[in-house]
Amino acid sequence: MQQQSGDQKLLKKQENSGNPSELRQKSRLEIAEEIRMKRRTLSGTCGVGVFAIAFIAIALAFATPSWLVSDNRITGAKLDKLGLWVHCFRSLPDVNDNSQRRFFVGCRWVYDPFTTGYDEIRGFLLPPFMIATHLGSGICGSLAVIIFASLGNRRGWMLETANNWFGWSFGIGCVGSVLLLVVATLFLTEAHVQVKKRRQFKESQTRFELNA
Repeated sequence: MQQQSGDQKLLKKQENSGNPSELRQKSRLEIAEEIRMKRRTLSGTCGVGVFAIAFIAIALAFATPSWLVSDNRITGAKLDKLGLWVHCFRSLPDVNDNSQRRFFVGCRWVYDPFTTGYDEIRGFLLPPFMIATHLGSGICGSLAVIIFASLGNRRGWMLETANNWFGWSFGIGCVGSVLLLVVATLFLTEAHVQVKKRRQFKESQTRFELNA
């Protein structure tokens, strides 16, 4: 018992025998390295800022009904403007009513449950490419704007295609999608820099321990 107690005291004495200044120096160096490791680089900071702008732009684009806009100078135009989720018509005839006795006027949510007959033309309002645009908006903004740009104003779907143009909502969606590609590049750069800094930190720790 006495020998074991003596060994424990000796071990404790050896642990406490280190130079306090060296220990403080090591602690300060480790803290400085950890702070430098946690600090974002310019690419990371820019990535966060651009991501915030892109998020706001895409949210506005997909929530506003100005992807396709009719020329206001044209009198008697049937389309006013449309978005992914809201369609605005000046006078849209019911495509299922051959006698043309029912018309839809104003802005409505595409899944409006209150307007009589609106659910019956949903197949006309949501052709396959619009559904693909909806899915693309949830998966990839770039895919959504490419699909809509290719098919959104084609003949045979929306009325009076010669009088329509892509609205500001679509433009913001394009800008937001491009910014997301920039964000991806910045964050990949930041990840590469952080991996390099982590490797340098481990190497500096190893050198310090060997020198100690």
